[in-house]
Amino acid sequence: MTEKTPDGRPICVENFLIDVAKALSLPGFGKNAFLEGGSLDEREDYYLKMAANIAYDPKTFLAKKGNGFVHLGPVPNANADEMQSVKEYIKKYPKALHSFEWTKVAYVISRGGRFENYDTGYLPWGKPKWVTHLWGPKTPVNLYNEDVATTHNAITGERFNGTTVLLPHRNMKGELLGKLYPKKEYPLMASTHRQPIHSKSRTMADPWLQELLPDAFWELNEIDARKLGLSDGDTIKVISPTYEKGITHRVRILPSIRPGVITAPTAFGRWLYGSGEWYINGKKYTGDPARNQGVHPNALFLLDNSIAAKDGWTTVLTDPVGGSMVYYYAPVRVEKA
Repeated sequence: MTEKTPDGRPICVENFLIDVAKALSLPGFGKNAFLEGGSLDEREDYYLKMAANIAYDPKTFLAKKGNGFVHLGPVPNANADEMQSVKEYIKKYPKALHSFEWTKVAYVISRGGRFENYDTGYLPWGKPKWVTHLWGPKTPVNLYNEDVATTHNAITGERFNGTTVLLPHRNMKGELLGKLYPKKEYPLMASTHRQPIHSKSRTMADPWLQELLPDAFWELNEIDARKLGLSDGDTIKVISPTYEKGITHRVRILPSIRPGVITAPTAFGRWLYGSGEWYINGKKYTGDPARNQGVHPNALFLLDNSIAAKDGWTTVLTDPVGGSMVYYYAPVRVEKA
């Protein structure tokens, strides 16, 4: 599926950057790129050395001993079965590592990484810090943000909270959306999510990713599906106060979706990104319709009528602190199409 270079390497961003660097005669690429004399001619020359760094790391990984911890040092050598995990690498990239390093790297690769025992994560009671590996140099989480706490909402004049707090959904003037759009009329909440394959809106322009995941669905919990009389693959219409026309597409029933929520991935349903038609100097150009598969929920998300101009013009509902569009809340109802 992946295109190859003339010398048989997969075309990818790492190999592209290496080739450009070699063409420009940049130091640290090509022959003798590394201090010990190893070459950097393809991505595996780099990544296998990263695996070796993890395998030989003498300080980061800990083991519990009595009421304290000791450094684990390098990993053990792999056994014969574990060496099978690097058999193809040794065959294809024999010079990526020294011969004695493969047994350590195989120990890591055969396990999908290097790990500590679970009991290493937490210090014994009575210690001043209870987490072994803190996030950040001093504290695991910044629980108070003075900049936020000393800033006011420009519409209401209220101070923002400097700490984590759970608030009901509100518009910019502080009016509760639950009262403006009661659950009796809009019983579900529309949200969005990202997928590992199509993590951005731009990824639908990639034909290789289209092959892996060409379409997307509305996703709904099985409890809500039973209430609505829906089955996997049914076509539904999702309607919000902002977009009564609704968005119609197929639904997928999943236990992983929270009851009361309907969601769709963000990368699909784009009507541009090369999927439409254009006229340039009188000539018609047609895009690829495969780039417009799936559903895109943006039209459903709320406009903030609390700050609308006299002519009705307004903006989308936004987070008053961060300023971003509210992608994770829109009251909706679902009908079988």
